[in-house]
Amino acid sequence: MKRIPDLEILCFDMEGTILEPVRENLITHDVPPSVWTRLAEKSGPEALETELAGQERWLRGELGYAEWMELLAHTYKRLGLKKRAFDQVMESVPYHPGVAEAFKDFKEMGYVTVLLTGGFKAQADRAIKDLGIDYSIAACEFFWDRNEELSHWNLLPCDAEGKLLFMKAIVQSLGYRLDQCGYVGDSKSDIPCAEAAGMSVAFNAHFGLQRTCTYSVNRKRGEEDFSEVSLCFSADMPF
Repeated sequence: MKRIPDLEILCFDMEGTILEPVRENLITHDVPPSVWTRLAEKSGPEALETELAGQERWLRGELGYAEWMELLAHTYKRLGLKKRAFDQVMESVPYHPGVAEAFKDFKEMGYVTVLLTGGFKAQADRAIKDLGIDYSIAACEFFWDRNEELSHWNLLPCDAEGKLLFMKAIVQSLGYRLDQCGYVGDSKSDIPCAEAAGMSVAFNAHFGLQRTCTYSVNRKRGEEDFSEVSLCFSADMPF
């Protein structure tokens, strides 16, 4: 396959896009269930209550994204979150079928690849290693003490408008323009990045993102094939 002329760099959301969505239907409104929810559920009622209440406040504009993560991090520290339990949750979410094949295609076509996520750096690091992604920015990194309990964290507001700022910074630092950038996502929070990119693909996405993107790839749950996304970014694909 050949790269689309004038398109040089591809940016990807992580959860629900290259990773399968978390199935627990605990969150309503415009935020899909995520590994944040799964970690909170596994950590007990207090963590889950903090997660859901903080999310409601974030949706109402009462909390910034980093503030919401800060509340959760303090809760996990107080509850004595262990690295082993955290790692088990991070490793519990598989890639969508076809992801490995798609990223092989992206590399062969000569695209620079970037992962942008409002999730955990631990998952992003796994994806970089497994898929050969060139760059990544993740919202939350946890650090552990000698007893492997949560001791500290690093937080970045990498969601919605914040994710767009990071995308602009990476694209421009590599010498490209936003119109030379492609974007792939699945949720409403991906709309700012999709609007700014030169080309965008919605993968089994929120209806608002589908209306925004250049193309949409939709399959029933259990029948997803991410390799179809690589066809969207191929000059050989007739549309």
